Amino acid sequence: MKKLMVAAAVALLVAGAFADTFYVDAVNGHDDWNGEADYEHRDESVTPVKGPKRTLQTAVDLMTATTKADQTGDTLYIAEGDYTNGMNSAGTARATLPKGGQLVGVGDRDCIRIFGGATNGEWTAESTFRCLSVSSWSVVRNMTLCNGRATAGDAGGGCTGAGTYLDCVFTNNYCAKGGSSGSNAGRGGALYDGTAIRCLFVRNNTEGYGASVYNGKAFNCVFKGAGGSSDTMNTM
Repeated sequence: MKKLMVAAAVALLVAGAFADTFYVDAVNGHDDWNGEADYEHRDESVTPVKGPKRTLQTAVDLMTATTKADQTGDTLYIAEGDYTNGMNSAGTARATLPKGGQLVGVGDRDCIRIFGGATNGEWTAESTFRCLSVSSWSVVRNMTLCNGRATAGDAGGGCTGAGTYLDCVFTNNYCAKGGSSGSNAGRGGALYDGTAIRCLFVRNNTEGYGASVYNGKAFNCVFKGAGGSSDTMNTM
């Protein structure tokens, strides 16, 4: 039995041996810093400065995607602040989290806010701009995801992708509708194709199906103030 326990411990260490830790701080960080320390523990005596990045996607770019579902991926710690700068390479979200990545809020989740469109002139009625695109095996924890927008034909106004969201708040996200049904219908005002656990959904809306969640999973979540349809659809 002891040998089995040692073997299991070694396996866990190997799985996480290559995982790195990074930091982003919208208030105190700088994008010319290396992202390898939080602001409190920054080291300005070295070049580049060992400290947090400022822009979310710039910090996410430091993370490496995993190749297996059971591997521990890189972790990005996100400090309190409003994240309204930058976008992913597709121009459709504030950032895209790679496979296996972990985005973890540090502090009060109500004070860690990732904004989608309609905050700084990037979003128009003809474009989609979400808070996050979250790849499979990835985890987002302890933050607020707000003001995401998706136009007709797109799904998931706030976030999309097969990742998992823990202890998050989704609010004021919206998915438009371009037709009566099918691929043109708004699908998932806040979340499409993800798993939400212990999350709070407040005032999300869609002109189609699932004001909060469509085609995903929701466990121990609270829904308040849904828009033009039921909160969930095609959701476990």
